[in-house]
Amino acid sequence: MSDKVMIKGSQYGIRVILDEEAPFSEIESELAYKFQNGTHFFDNANIVVEFSGRVLTSAEEKQLVKTICENSCIQIICLLD
Repeated sequence: MSDKVMIKGSQYGIRVILDEEAPFSEIESELAYKFQNGTHFFDNANIVVEFSGRVLTSAEEKQLVKTICENSCIQIICLLD
């Protein structure tokens, strides 16, 4: 996988596909960049987010949610497992 983070639409919201081998800090940085540059696609949307491709700890999951919220106008209504 050349991208450390890929964002795909899903039936319920978005699926964030994470590279399982990249350092978490790189994933977090790329996620912030993608949401900053794609904020016009979401435009204050209430969405469901699903993370895949990598097993996350609870702390990592919370940090990625925080990163998305801080770098976009998205309101995350829930996370899918």
